[in-house]
Amino acid sequence: MDVGLFFRTLIGYGGIHGFAWYVWFFLLVLVLSPFLPYLFPKKIHWSIGLVIAYVPLTIVVVVWTLLDKTDAYDAFRGYLIHFISVLGGVAFWRYGIFDKARALLRKAKLDKWWFYLILSLAGLTVLAIVRKGLIAPFALFPILFLAVSVFDDRSIPKWLDFCLSWLGKLSMPIWFVHYMFFAGYVNQIVPLFDFVSNARVGVVIALLALIMCIPIALAYHFVFVGARRLIGFGHIR
Repeated sequence: MDVGLFFRTLIGYGGIHGFAWYVWFFLLVLVLSPFLPYLFPKKIHWSIGLVIAYVPLTIVVVVWTLLDKTDAYDAFRGYLIHFISVLGGVAFWRYGIFDKARALLRKAKLDKWWFYLILSLAGLTVLAIVRKGLIAPFALFPILFLAVSVFDDRSIPKWLDFCLSWLGKLSMPIWFVHYMFFAGYVNQIVPLFDFVSNARVGVVIALLALIMCIPIALAYHFVFVGARRLIGFGHIR
């Protein structure tokens, strides 16, 4: 196996389809993740935290889009949009904004699954019509509220709660390691792509891929948690 091809493929260059942008983006977020919480001091109001998360890069993307008449740098603006979502997630975690929002909606008697479903459909409709990546971090927000409200409103079995909790913890590692199904250097040795795609049924393909990703993602999760603790970023508050 070509060692150079291995490392170029790992960061999304050479011998691989364009999907691999997310690999190096994931690694970049991973490297920056210990430092991102420091952009959002606990002492400031949560609304200022939201401004820090969403406003500066949104302005950069809008101005850059207006200046770039040929869309030559559209892919790079796409990375900034994804990073806006990352910053938004950190802000929501840092200030407990998700719980605050649901508390306000609960007072207005709107913390209901049907309300979030309506908002989710509206967001998806807007995204389908406008087709601008910049609105994705905002238009898809209601889906998160919908998912949580559905599980909050029902008593689910402990085993299902356990599985969903771990899937949440492993979601980023699973997203990272699924590149193995498309990486040429992997499929030259083990034809993983052919194995899962031979199922020919979307749901079955997704389940097979998930089952194959989980063990690797689980190992990665514990390695990363251990590394964070080792370098002193295991308990950021």
